[in-house]
Amino acid sequence: MSCTNTCASNQIKYAGDGTQVLFTFPFTYIDQNDVYVELFNYSTRRWVDAKDPSWLGAGNWSFANATTIEFVIAPDAPVDVDIESHNIKISRCTSIDPL
Repeated sequence: MSCTNTCASNQIKYAGDGTQVLFTFPFTYIDQNDVYVELFNYSTRRWVDAKDPSWLGAGNWSFANATTIEFVIAPDAPVDVDIESHNIKISRCTSIDPL
C-alpha cells in the first residue's frame, strides 16, 4: 500500500515518561484505521506497531476521542536519547488509489 505519510505534518512524536497515557495528534484522517501508533524498540532500533502482541512495551491503545490516543499502560521514558529522543510516534497512512 502506498501512503501519504511522508511529510512531517502527518506525524507527531513524543517521549514517554512512564505515567502519561493520553497523547494528542494535530492531523486529520478519514478513517481511524489510517492512524498508526508506534513505539521505538531500542533493541532493534526500529519503530514497531504498538498493538503488536510480541511487543513488550506499552501494549495496546485506543482512541480516547477523535484526536487523542490512550495507552493501556503508560510508555516508559526513552532508554537512550543518543539513539532516538522520542519513543512514541503517531502517524497517518492513507491509501492512495491509482488514477
